[in-house]
Amino acid sequence: KHDRYVVDNMVYWSRFNASQAARYAQNSTAGPKQLTLVVLTVNRYIPYLSVFLGALIRGHTTNDLAQLDLHVVNVERRQGKVKYSLFDDFRKKLASFVSFHDWTDQYEESATLTDSNKQYYANQRKDYIRALKLCQSKGTSYCLVFEDDAVPCAGFLKKFQRYVDLTEYRVFANPDDEDAKAEVVSRDQVGVMKLFNSWNDGHTSEGLSRRYAVEDYPRDQALDAYEAKAVGRRMEEIQHRISPSRRSYGLV
Repeated sequence: KHDRYVVDNMVYWSRFNASQAARYAQNSTAGPKQLTLVVLTVNRYIPYLSVFLGALIRGHTTNDLAQLDLHVVNVERRQGKVKYSLFDDFRKKLASFVSFHDWTDQYEESATLTDSNKQYYANQRKDYIRALKLCQSKGTSYCLVFEDDAVPCAGFLKKFQRYVDLTEYRVFANPDDEDAKAEVVSRDQVGVMKLFNSWNDGHTSEGLSRRYAVEDYPRDQALDAYEAKAVGRRMEEIQHRISPSRRSYGLV
């Protein structure tokens, strides 16, 4: 399934043309943005950025994507890998409706670190802070930060809003304590939300992820199956690119 994700989206992008990009670009100026999404990417041996962007764009209508302010950020800093064709190719294909950034310079705070692992994590923390500040500057209701090896499910943006756009949440003070009970807090007290967790997490019986899996996931599966049948395809043929995994992930 992993390889199929990759190959399927590589084929999709090989056929993506200027007229398709123009259609997305035209809709992108239709109205105010509701969400800002930043995806951080590096020069990988496997082209995960193709999968992320393919799943995001193929899983939404042009009207859905018009609500999204999408930013793709190159955070590669390894010598000899900073410039790479995949990132440049996407910049050429999608620049009319997606913003691209190069954050490839070492941060001053991490430049003097000699341990490569410490330097990597120091840079990663600064990248996330910078991504959140970028989101904040856009003034949208929600900010989403992804790494490039995530796979958004079909209809992710609507599912995200349905999942998080609540007046109150059930949260856990100590996520590692499986005996802890959820505390109800109002939305204005919540700053950051994790979009996925292990299906075997001890808190799934108390948290929102179980509600999504029990109530929404079967409905999404049924819709996927119905749409597949409508175009004469078996469910297995599209399973690899549409639904969230019930066993391993929550929303993503």
